[in-house]
Amino acid sequence: NIRRKMERFFDPANWSIFQAQMLKADVYETDTEAVVECAIPGVKRKEDIRIHLDGQQLTIQAEVQRKQTVEHQNRRFHREERYYGQMQRTITLPHPVEEEGIKASYRNGILEVRMKKTAPATRNWIDIDFQ
Repeated sequence: NIRRKMERFFDPANWSIFQAQMLKADVYETDTEAVVECAIPGVKRKEDIRIHLDGQQLTIQAEVQRKQTVEHQNRRFHREERYYGQMQRTITLPHPVEEEGIKASYRNGILEVRMKKTAPATRNWIDIDFQ
């Protein structure tokens, strides 16, 4: 009935579907690396994940595909919380990193991106021509 549908719509527990589109990530650093671990369950193909680095901005894009079968069409869902579709997240890294040698792996629904930190800029004193 309509009242039940309205109650379900306004129930905050059902709003999690809007948050599900944002990739959840852990970002940390070691002495030599910046590391991002991102939960992306359900990815079946390498081509469904894209990673882009622009300065200290790391962008991760992913698509989780859901196959619709005749069996799915005959179902009446009461709750559908697992997200399928495209998602993206841009993360500001805690330290500048080298663009070469970035390593990414995907295992058990977790994407791990490891990046070597760049050497800290040295501060050179500038000689002043004082007259």
